[in-house]
Amino acid sequence: SLRLNLALVVAVYFLIAILLEPLIDFLLVPDPTSANPFQVMELADE
Repeated sequence: SLRLNLALVVAVYFLIAILLEPLIDFLLVPDPTSANPFQVMELADE
């Protein structure tokens, strides 16, 4: 039972981490220019 609970907690933790990762990344970027996808695409084209 303990192993089942542990697996459930880990699964929920990973699910939350996957769902919140984009939001956390968005909140942690101080200025938009440092992580601008358009800027990255322009650099890739050259």
